[in-house]
Amino acid sequence: MQAAPKANYDVCVIGGGPAGLATALQLRAANSHISIVVMEASNYLQPRVGESIAPGLESVLQAIGAEHLLSEHKHLPSAGVSSCWGSSEVHTNDFLLFPRGRGWHLNRSVFDKDLATLASERGIHVCTGYRFKQSKYVQSNWQLSFTCEQAKANNTTNSEVSLSCAFVVDAGGRTAKFAKQQGSKTIQLDSLICIYSYVNRNHLDKPFAEINPFADGWSYSAPLPNNKRIVALMTDSDIASAKHYKQITVWQNTLCNVTNISQHALLPKQPLNVWPAYSVVNPQITGSHWLAVGDAAMCYDPLSSQGITKSLVQGIYAGHALSDWFASSLSESKQQALRTYANSCSSGFQNYYAKWCEYYKLENRWQSATFWRRRIFNLADLNPNHYLTVNTHLKNKYWPYLTNWQQTAVCETVDAAPDKPLWHIVNRLKEQWQKPGALKLPDEYIINVLLALTREGFLEVSVEKKVQQDVLQKAGQRYAHN
Repeated sequence: MQAAPKANYDVCVIGGGPAGLATALQLRAANSHISIVVMEASNYLQPRVGESIAPGLESVLQAIGAEHLLSEHKHLPSAGVSSCWGSSEVHTNDFLLFPRGRGWHLNRSVFDKDLATLASERGIHVCTGYRFKQSKYVQSNWQLSFTCEQAKANNTTNSEVSLSCAFVVDAGGRTAKFAKQQGSKTIQLDSLICIYSYVNRNHLDKPFAEINPFADGWSYSAPLPNNKRIVALMTDSDIASAKHYKQITVWQNTLCNVTNISQHALLPKQPLNVWPAYSVVNPQITGSHWLAVGDAAMCYDPLSSQGITKSLVQGIYAGHALSDWFASSLSESKQQALRTYANSCSSGFQNYYAKWCEYYKLENRWQSATFWRRRIFNLADLNPNHYLTVNTHLKNKYWPYLTNWQQTAVCETVDAAPDKPLWHIVNRLKEQWQKPGALKLPDEYIINVLLALTREGFLEVSVEKKVQQDVLQKAGQRYAHN
């Protein structure tokens, strides 16, 4: 790996995780003449969350010539997932029965570092310890500045490094700092956080991940390489604060009641860690001479065990798009390459969101609990011809599963259309949240947001008013099957 970047490149990838590295590797395989630099903020030494992978990873890695990285000497094969989701009876999905092979419990820091080393061996400049700071588009080139973390730690006067490039890939994670500097606004689906620690793994442990729901969320446990086990409590950020789940004793007692892990084994060797695990989608993932990939484009619920695979697949799509972009001299062809990439990501998010809703609906033992009430949606609960008003007493209350701009948009849209039925509000929000060229948001997502806000009392529903018959018919056609 290279310690410092050069002054000029064709492509700069901000972020050296699976998504950014897969983008660089796929682009390098398609075109050996394009100069690529990957700027990674870390040094790949710190532990990374996101270790359990469902079957199918080998075939994805094979597409970029990296299947040999899955060594049993470094990572732990996963036999399956054991859970009592939807009932008190324990069910086990045995990966031996899956046609796509076994799953994996990765040592994430080792996996990411090995992927970065592979990229470096293939002529990609991988620079570690550089955190993205600022961007500016000048004379058909991006001017990017980075903070050198080592120089900053040593209090060196000049800790800033700059470089120029023709195209930028934002693979910087859920913060999506570069994309946000270009005007992107992420949409938050929930406020899930992961409160976790690592404990010693018993030699009798089975190689299964375990998932167990409870009233305020669900627990997660999985064996890891190096005789460790990650143990986590998943809940919403506001629930965690109200119930004190970040306190070790509360965390420990709760997990003892919902897992098969003993009290003694749940004694953390270090303070609890908190990791943001909420689902996010960035509708605007492409722009003039840039695209976003991986968690900078969308983050999946860890319940899916698809986060790493999704990032790698998107990286491969992005690499193909960049190859087509550089191969064409026509502006329209370049734009089409980016549209094709955005459409592929959009399709993936549509499928994910449908499965996310479906899977949470399977667990209905705590329907009145706040955590589950926010996730178990029934579209029939809202009539498209009813009317919404904002509860003035709760207007300034913060709802953790919405970003501030989303909440403001709901308030302004509802207040601006007191005589418009619900279906009009849905269409108006869809226009605001889905700009031209952006990812397509499912109608169900916007309806679910409004449904959740009515259950919280933030929005109040009133009965039908006198509306023209043709309008009623159109509304009925639009939502008849919901």
